[in-house]
Amino acid sequence: MRKILVLSLVFAMSGCAHPAKFDSSKPVEIQRGFFGPPILQNGSPVNPVETMNAFEAVPEAESSVRTAKLLFWPTVLMAGAGGYFVGYGLGSGNKKNEIPIGAGLIAGSAVLSYFQRNAVADAAESYNRSLESRSKKKANFLPYLSPNPDGAIAGLVTSF
Repeated sequence: MRKILVLSLVFAMSGCAHPAKFDSSKPVEIQRGFFGPPILQNGSPVNPVETMNAFEAVPEAESSVRTAKLLFWPTVLMAGAGGYFVGYGLGSGNKKNEIPIGAGLIAGSAVLSYFQRNAVADAAESYNRSLESRSKKKANFLPYLSPNPDGAIAGLVTSF
């Protein structure tokens, strides 16, 4: 009974902790560490699906997004299979075969996860660069010489 109560509490609380919505007008913060969310916005993790969709819209980030998406499922499957083999080996008492296989799968998934996180971070950097280039507006000042009805002969014309 106690286990059921604890599990129901964990599941109820995990539904409340959802990531924030991604705002495409703001830059993202990149964490290059191994653990934790790699992409933050305003100091909190953002929805990864919305984030990757926004990164896909940037042509410079397209290859990094493709790499990150390609590495996602193999990483998850290898980690799950590794956890199964380690747990089965510990539970059955047959530690000769299953535990080393599981440990190898978990280590392989950690390596793939590292490369996936780097691809996401590269896409985020490309996204931030594109956001900066869109936000920079240039003002042009062009001189003109022509008689106006107001009496002005010369002046500057501005365009943005």
